[in-house]
Amino acid sequence: MTEFTSFQTWVGSGKFSNNGAEIGYVVTFNDNGETYIAAVQRGSKTSEGFSAKAVKFSQQRFLNQQDATNWAYAKAKELIKRI
Repeated sequence: MTEFTSFQTWVGSGKFSNNGAEIGYVVTFNDNGETYIAAVQRGSKTSEGFSAKAVKFSQQRFLNQQDATNWAYAKAKELIKRI
């Protein structure tokens, strides 16, 4: 089996915590060329970068990268509406 590679990106809400960190979601993609996993987890972003919080996250497996990408960004946008 091929080793998984990982990539993370940030989807911000434009809303900020009391300490000035932007609230949003970390979107993570993992794939091995055959299986594509997308995860969305609440996080925060400062001038030093973004980090995921140790809370529940949503994750799904897909057969292709495009479906994983579409789902992940749609899920992040859906969750941001609740912030």
